[in-house]
Parts: sequence; C-alpha cells; structure tokens
Amino acid sequence: MTFTYLKKLSDGENAHDAELEMLETALKEHFGIGPGELEIVKGEHGKPCFAQGYPHFNFSNSREYAACAVSDVPVGVDIEVEREVSDAVMNRFLGGARGSKRERTAIWTRYESMGKCTGEGIPHKLCKEDFVFTEAFVGDVSICVCTKSEKSQIFLSKT
Repeated sequence: MTFTYLKKLSDGENAHDAELEMLETALKEHFGIGPGELEIVKGEHGKPCFAQGYPHFNFSNSREYAACAVSDVPVGVDIEVEREVSDAVMNRFLGGARGSKRERTAIWTRYESMGKCTGEGIPHKLCKEDFVFTEAFVGDVSICVCTKSEKSQIFLSKT
C-alpha cells in the first residue's frame, strides 16, 4: 500500500521538519514502525531511503506545502503550486504537450514524480505505461504520486 500525506505549512515552519513528521506518522499508523527504528541514508542516485531497504518513501515541498509518500514499493511524490510551464520546457521534456496552466502543472508534477520514483532524477521522457499515477489538486497545489504497481491514498495532514 502507498500512503501520501500533504500538509500546508504554518508561518516559519520548516518543510523538511514537516516531511519527517509526516513520515513518522505514516510509519507508525500504516507500518507499525516507531520513531528511531529505521535509519535514513542516501541511495545510489542520492534519493533518501532507509538503510534496511523497506519501506520506501519520498518527500516534496513547494512554497507553503510539504508532502511525504510511504509505500511497500518504490515511490515518488511531487507537489507544485499551479504555475505556467513554458513551451520550451514542455517541448524539451514532455514532447510538446499543450494545455492550460493547470494541465501543464499537472503534467510536470507527473513527470517529476516519475523521476523521483526511479531515483534517477529527470527522465528523458514520460513513460506513462510503466507507472501508476495518483493525481489530485488541493486548491492550487498539484500533487502526484508515482509507483510501478498501485494507486496511493492521499491524506491531508492536520498537524
């Protein structure tokens, strides 16, 4: 199962601290793992992971929001505040995809979540057939969770 938490940061709140807090909550609630039981290290391409190799997790933040996805399979999460993605970027990375500002933000978020899922960074192309995406807009924030096998449940954090 894949669980994703999204939190609106309060004034002055550190995004990384919020991500770690959401990770701790997800580990406790969904995997029965307590604080300090797992060690975070960097994987082969610099993606944070647990030294034990399981479960998988990923973080993202954008302006006043932070997200954390935790899964029993490799996972990537990206969040972006709705913005204009230039034609140059759309042509270079996304085969010239077109659409409204909201659609372009969603496409870019999907693309980044895929690169984060593999741990290899920005991919050469968006390979939708090899991945499963769970996407949503919360207000003007696009969130996309990418795995190779399952949809995610997205929770809005109240903490």
